[in-house]
Amino acid sequence: QTRGRWMPRNKVHIEISISSGDWELKLDTDESYIISIQTSSDATTVSVSAKTYYGARHALETLSQMIEYCKENNALYIVKQAMIKDEPAFRYRGIMLDTGHNYFSKDEILRLLDAMSANKLNSFHWHITDTTSFPLITNRAPKMPMYGAYSPQKIYTPMNVWEIVKYAN
Repeated sequence: QTRGRWMPRNKVHIEISISSGDWELKLDTDESYIISIQTSSDATTVSVSAKTYYGARHALETLSQMIEYCKENNALYIVKQAMIKDEPAFRYRGIMLDTGHNYFSKDEILRLLDAMSANKLNSFHWHITDTTSFPLITNRAPKMPMYGAYSPQKIYTPMNVWEIVKYAN
């Protein structure tokens, strides 16, 4: 039984093919991908082809947008058939976060990075300090946040910065 273009209660097999072993994201990284979805009887096969990990990751994000939860049947529905060839229109797709003027906790920044990933953004510019606030502990000026941060609770330690950068990568 089908409901429009959706197929309920079938098995989904996902095949991912990545042709490059380059794991570093740069502005010239190829983030293109191809998704093919084919359904026959009670099985759906999703084939993802990309040159890089980032293209494959974008393909999986696109695939997640073609899955819908049906509350009445307590089931996930996936598009029965599709062929998508996609690539970013712009090399630089990013967000600038200004914590020099508005403090964001480490957890809030990590959630922002998750949202960036879900929206296929590739550049995070972090404006940590400014004349209005200096919430960063550094080896060269370790006392600066005592006088420059909005409060002692609103600072970034070197470990916070390292964890955020590692998470972003």
